[in-house]
Amino acid sequence: MKLLRMPRSLSIAAALWALLFATLTPQSANAASESQLTIGMASDLKSVDPMRASSVAEVAVAGHAYECLVRYDVGGVIAPSLAASWRQLDESTWQFNFRRDIRFHDGTRMTGADVAYSIRKMLGTIAGTSWLTVGKVESATITLVSKAAYATMMQALAHTPIVPAAPERALASNPWRVIAGTGPYRITTAGSKGVALEANDHYWSKPPTWKTVQILALPDAAERVNALTNGTADVIDQVPAQEIDRLGAGKRFSMTSVPTGRLMFLQLGTHTSNPPEVSSVDAPGAPMSVSPLTDPRVRRAISEAIDRRELAAIGVKSLGEPAGQLVPRGFFGYVPGIIPDRRDVADARTLLTEAGYPKGFSIKVHGPRGVYPGDAEVLAALAGMLRDVGIQTEAVAETPATFAVRAAQRSYSAYLRGFVSSSPDVTEALIALLATPDQDTGVGGLNWARYSNGTLDGLIQQAAAQPKNDARELFLQEATRLAMRDVFLLPLYFVNEAWGARSGLAFDPNATSDPLAERTKARAQGEGTAARPSVSGVLPPEWSAAVPPQATSPAHPAALRLKRLASE
Repeated sequence: MKLLRMPRSLSIAAALWALLFATLTPQSANAASESQLTIGMASDLKSVDPMRASSVAEVAVAGHAYECLVRYDVGGVIAPSLAASWRQLDESTWQFNFRRDIRFHDGTRMTGADVAYSIRKMLGTIAGTSWLTVGKVESATITLVSKAAYATMMQALAHTPIVPAAPERALASNPWRVIAGTGPYRITTAGSKGVALEANDHYWSKPPTWKTVQILALPDAAERVNALTNGTADVIDQVPAQEIDRLGAGKRFSMTSVPTGRLMFLQLGTHTSNPPEVSSVDAPGAPMSVSPLTDPRVRRAISEAIDRRELAAIGVKSLGEPAGQLVPRGFFGYVPGIIPDRRDVADARTLLTEAGYPKGFSIKVHGPRGVYPGDAEVLAALAGMLRDVGIQTEAVAETPATFAVRAAQRSYSAYLRGFVSSSPDVTEALIALLATPDQDTGVGGLNWARYSNGTLDGLIQQAAAQPKNDARELFLQEATRLAMRDVFLLPLYFVNEAWGARSGLAFDPNATSDPLAERTKARAQGEGTAARPSVSGVLPPEWSAAVPPQATSPAHPAALRLKRLASE
């Protein structure tokens, strides 16, 4: 560990290791007092450089110590952060005005030079031109020129931490070197086992809730649960589904369900003729001149054949929630009133008969094995549900590599896969999964079925160009309605996450950019332990996803974060 490179003897090194372990391990059964909070995270820690944050734990650390020009507020709405305001100068130029007297943890004042450096560094534009370029830079303002739509620019800025300008910083050789940030907490100790932070007493906004915060890397589920039960951690993420009832049975712990934006869906092919692996029951194996999937009644019949709640239970037990659209309640662009299709075998059979397939047809449904929880079992159950309505279905679970290559080549007429949004906003899912594919721009990068609807594309483009949240959300909602009516992409279920907290703490699951520590509050004396929200069932309207992860950006805005998402 680079933090310990200075010791000259084993005895000194051992002493420093002991000191580091002491700072990261609570000494009592109650890890947090009113002044200290310890959070156990289900991932590794390999760096504290916010520009390189990729794991859940690294992103959590960055969220406490660093800030961006703009942030996500409740409901996925973009709100001011280090930028107090902004205005449009012309069609592609925006001026951002910083808050007054923002200072980094080392006491230096943030200037336009720091913001310009951070944007160039994060978006990879130092070596050449890109879709977002820095214009005029002054001490209290910066001008940005964007070839992308307004919404794309703002989402990128919400994922760009501002750090001091230091182009010669050699972080590659020392991932634990701490960079000064502007956030409510500053990093005091860092290593692969965890990070210790303390309150920034000169923070520009409201005072931090906790005096000290520790974020522990606990990727092993059993170790993480044990940390909660023995008092090493006050809050943990990703409580295993099989542990939820046990931990929530008494009064020692509370469980909170947090939608993550992870969607499991069934994609139907758009081939108009000779669809791969689809044949008539009267001529098994023989290609069909016209694909039955081109008929919307057939696609709706497939949707009505599916018991989404059962699939969710098979895949992720109580952590699944039936899905009827691309994002869960509480995300920006969510459409009230669109609910998942209920399983209706009789109506599905009627629709198939009306479409001219009273005997159904034969089809293979593909999916990866070992990528998503219970994916092979979910695929098998899905095939059985389709057989119940007369569609002779074979489930084919494949290695992830084989599946990804063949699906992208349009070798399948139906496949199961997942997608996770890196922001609490439906825009990313619409662009990645449903926009007409364009190799030059990266739009539709994960639309392997080559679905294309010009009206939908226009709605997405209009939404992205709207600087006002209300107008943008209306376009996004209409795009979602159109896509769900087409029924080529069938949402199956969302995968929620269970957070566990010791009694006396309340965890806020709303989708904001607030640090996890600021979303964890000590209950008022006498308040008691709040009723534990159900991990299944209909989620309350105010609930949404966890803090959106940091992201890396390919060169073009339309492909923003798609490279990472493709590996999900």
